[in-house]
Amino acid sequence: MALFLNSDVHPDFRRCPVYAVVVGDNDVLVRIKEQKGRIGHARAVAGTATARPPSQPGGRPTDCYDSLLTGDIWMQISHKYTVEEVSTRMAADTPPAVAAAVRSIYSGLAQPRLVLNFPPSDSTAAQTLSVRFAEADNALANTTHCPLLTEVLPRTHPAAFAALLTEARNAGVTEMLVTSCWRPMLGSIVHRAGLGLDVTYIANATQRVNINRTGLLNKRRGASENVSDLEKKLYEEYETAKKKAENKQNQKAESSAKDSWDNERNKNEPKLMHELRERIRNHQSVAQVFDPWFMEANTHHSGQAANEQRAKNEVLHANHLHLTVREPGIS
Repeated sequence: MALFLNSDVHPDFRRCPVYAVVVGDNDVLVRIKEQKGRIGHARAVAGTATARPPSQPGGRPTDCYDSLLTGDIWMQISHKYTVEEVSTRMAADTPPAVAAAVRSIYSGLAQPRLVLNFPPSDSTAAQTLSVRFAEADNALANTTHCPLLTEVLPRTHPAAFAALLTEARNAGVTEMLVTSCWRPMLGSIVHRAGLGLDVTYIANATQRVNINRTGLLNKRRGASENVSDLEKKLYEEYETAKKKAENKQNQKAESSAKDSWDNERNKNEPKLMHELRERIRNHQSVAQVFDPWFMEANTHHSGQAANEQRAKNEVLHANHLHLTVREPGIS
């Protein structure tokens, strides 16, 4: 008996069964511990069993196995897409220039950059979109050998790149920095399965946006990226009102304070950021969008909620835009 894990669970990708055991008369328990670092010798095997007596009289003993899950093993069970797969893994209406750019990622880029040139049409002028890919620090720190261009980018689902590039063009973005694609040892399963992309910087001829609002919780007045001093004050008032409401005091005040904070936050959101988010969240391939302004766990059902930087996932997305794509065989 063995397991298929991560993107390897997809019916088309089942090439690397892991943690195989032989099941006999005893119950079986396989304990898998994730371990960070460059541990190249570890393999996805169950090892030698230790016997544990029955927990109840007349019960069966348990064969217990202890195994490691490392970055190299995550890499082993993460599908590496080929250029031949690209056309079947992204939306059929992907613009030709985007489709060609996405194919080039899986053919092998010569440098961590893409330049897309879109010809003029009846409704739009000619446009250039320059995309840079940041080095994959998490993969470097947790795998024996995982270069960005030949191993990290191709383990990211083609639909993620296609959706991002298509909607960046539609939003009028001309420059963009992508900072996280596939990675083995940080965050939820989304990046480990190659279904997520992160963006930290966007620009056009009139706006440059660092996608960061970590200053929201900094009570000190003064320059904070994308957060005004008035917004900080209104957020503090909302926090106070919220605590009182939790103690059954003045629910109406909480609602009023939140409205004031919402209005100030939305008033100062960069137009380019708003346009990009709205287009991405409506793309047919996209399932989730998280960023410093809003969180949306299901783009077809849940609706947007303000990123209040309270929950762990909100704090994690206080300094970048993240998108998750749908892949029925994996997610």
